[in-house]
Order: sequence, then structure tokens, then C-alpha cells
Amino acid sequence: MAELREIPIHHRKRHKNLKLVIALLCMVLVVGVAYIGYRVGQTQKGKTVFTEQPVPTQTQPLPAVVEPPAPAMATLKGTVKNKITDQSLTGATVTIGDTVLTSDASGAFSLTTKAGTTFTDATASAQGYVSASTKTIDGMVLALVPDGKVVYVSNKNGGKKGVYTTNYDGSDEKALVPRVGDTEDYDAGVSTHDRYVTFMSTRDKRKNHYGSDDPTLYLVKIDGTGLVTISNFFGITQVQWSPVGAYVAWIGRENDDDTFSKVAVRDIDAGTTVYNGDPGDSINSYAFAKDESKFAFSVSYNPSTQSRKGIYVGDGDGKNVKKISDVSSYVTFNSDGNIEFSEYTNSKQVYYTWFHDSGVVKETARDESKRAGSISPDGITVAYIENRDGKSNVFTSKQDKSGEKQLTTIDTATGSPRWSQDGAYIIFDSNKTGESAKYIVSAQGIGAAQKVTDQLAGGYGYY
Repeated sequence: MAELREIPIHHRKRHKNLKLVIALLCMVLVVGVAYIGYRVGQTQKGKTVFTEQPVPTQTQPLPAVVEPPAPAMATLKGTVKNKITDQSLTGATVTIGDTVLTSDASGAFSLTTKAGTTFTDATASAQGYVSASTKTIDGMVLALVPDGKVVYVSNKNGGKKGVYTTNYDGSDEKALVPRVGDTEDYDAGVSTHDRYVTFMSTRDKRKNHYGSDDPTLYLVKIDGTGLVTISNFFGITQVQWSPVGAYVAWIGRENDDDTFSKVAVRDIDAGTTVYNGDPGDSINSYAFAKDESKFAFSVSYNPSTQSRKGIYVGDGDGKNVKKISDVSSYVTFNSDGNIEFSEYTNSKQVYYTWFHDSGVVKETARDESKRAGSISPDGITVAYIENRDGKSNVFTSKQDKSGEKQLTTIDTATGSPRWSQDGAYIIFDSNKTGESAKYIVSAQGIGAAQKVTDQLAGGYGYY
């Protein structure tokens, strides 16, 4: 076992002092290293870098938002009008690019868009009108033509007459049916409601006993389809549509060698024809009642059977005919559905009326209270052409002659005026030196009459 020795006191003092020195040196060393590390951290590549020091939190102002400048804007304005009357059209639909607008009470519309925007055109449409387009410029006018067709005869194709159709402003002109070779189509008549057209044609090249072309009677829909021959009579005259358009009638000779004629009534929907009169009859007139319930005609002469002379009445389709009078004269129906006729006897003109409710014929006073002419579709107004002071114009009035209105100042109106299907317009002929034309005018007298199209070259008299 080792022996413990006691260290002397002076040795213990020296050992204690040494520990103290070592501790001081270690402290100095730690402080120095820390200071050197701090200075090294503050100096880097010759630059003094300050460490991030916590600073009080502050609310920094946000940068100002710069709004882009607003694009320059432009406004396109326009109006929609009735091309015939020049009246504004309310509620018309106007399409510009992808934008759809509606015209207001004054016919106006507007579109605001970026300046420089390019549109090709603007298109307008409205119920009862033909759509139209125009270039998109500020102040544009879209003039719409009312729906409807004008049928007319023209010799514009090689000097040969043909039947044509056009819109009310003369646009969309086309041949109703193609003409055949050097033959001609003419004497066109349009049914009420613009359903069908009748016309005479030499396209069959049928010859009469004189060696001349003798025309036949054709029927076609107003769109040019369904062309059929409806009569091979010779010398066909007085082709006339019934008031509502269910029937068409004509007078002609059944055979080329016949001296006199028959009257025929064609039921359009049934496709059947009824012929009245013997080949020896001379039929001078016929008429339909306003409601088409009755049909009447007059036989003026029959060399074989004198008793055939007189007035006859039957159903609207020409059936169930019976004689009502021995008097032979021009025959008409009045607005009451009664037949009026007259004869010159005992040095005076005597007037008669056949009353449809009783079937009785009575001598009556001349009824001058009714205005003759073309009756409007609603049966209220009459359109007629009268020559006053050498000027021939279109007039309207009620059937009792009240409320007369002069519609035109063209001074050269001729023929019988024709109502449009809706009763808003009247179509009529004008013949003067150098002009044969169709015109249209508002039935209300709004605006001036406008020319629809020229017809036959040669002017007055050639037509």
C-alpha cells in the first residue's frame, strides 16, 4: 500500500498560483478569440458588413396602382325605314357583327364600340319586310321593302313578251316562267292573296284557221312552279279572277270553227272546270259575287235558239246554272250580293235587280250610291282610276263614295288598280308616251307613287 506523503506548504501555494494564472490566460484567450471572431465577421473582403439588427415593425406604403388609359370609343347610329313610304320602322332587328339591336319608335338604333372597330355591313329585318343590308357608316339608313310581288309583262328579252315578277321596289326581278323559243307569254293576271298567275301563251305554237298563232291559257303558282294548261279554247278573252281567288273564269270558243262562245269557270283547288253556254251563244259578260257564292253571265244572241238570250246565275264554281231573265245586258253584282242589269226599251234605259234571297227580279231605280272599282281585302275601301280635267289618277273612298282621297298626282294612271295582299298598297299601270310602267302607292296616301318597273318598250298604246 502506497504511503501518503504530505505536500509542503510552500509547494501548495505555488501550485495554487499556477492554477490561477492558467485560468486567467484561458479567460483572456476566450475573450480574444471571441473578439477576433466578431471583428472577422464584421470585415469581409475589405468591406464592413453589418449584421441584421432587429428594428421596430412599421407599415410600409403600397406602391400607387396606375390604371391603363381607357380605350377611345365610337358610336354608330342609323335608322330603319319603309322604302315605299319612307316611314320609320319600329321594332326592326339590326345585326352588326355579333351585336343585335332593335330600332326604337323613331326607327333609330345605335352601337357604341371601340374606335377603329371594323364591321363589314349592317343587316336589318322586320316582320312583313324583305331583309336588307348596307355598309356600316355612321348615319346609315336601312330601307326595307314590304313583302309582295308585282307581276308584269315585258318585251325586254329580244323584243318578245314574257311574264316577270319583282319586289315592290323593282329588285329581285326574274322571269315567272322561262319563255319558249320565239313564242310569247302575256296578259298576266294575279289571284287574290298572290297565290296564282294566269297568262296567255303561244308556246304551244297552235295555229287557228287563219294560220296565226292562237294562244292557250296557263296557270302557275306565283313562285313559278306547277305550270299547267287550263284551257285550249280558241279566241280566249276576259280572263278574270274571282274576288277571293278560289276561281278563275274566261270566255272562248271550244272549237276553232265555232262562231260563238262558252264561259268557263275553273275551281283552282279542285282542278276542275265547268263550261256554260252552247257553241251558238254570244256571251258578252260575266261576274262573281263578292263572296264568290254566285256566278252570273249574260247571253246576248243565239241564232239557233232565241230563248237562250238572257241572264243566268249559278254557284260560284259555275255549277247549277239557271236563267233569271230574258233581258240581255252587261251584268254585275252589287255589294249586297244582288245582280244588277238593264235594257234599253221604249226609248229609255230600264234598270233591274235580281235579289238573291228571294230569286225575284224587280225593276228598280238606278243605284248610284255605290262606287265601282277594286275592293280592298277588308271589303271597306274601293280603289279606282278616274280622269278629271284630263289627268288620270288613283283615288280611294268607301263604297258609298264618302271619304274620297286622291292618292297620286302622276296624271297618267290607267287600267284597274290592284290591292296588295295586306291592303296597305295599291299597284297600278301608267301609260304615256315613251313609258309603260308599273307603279305602287300607299293606300293611305303616305308619300308619292313610286315606279316599280318599266314594262313594254314603245310607251303608250303599245301595251
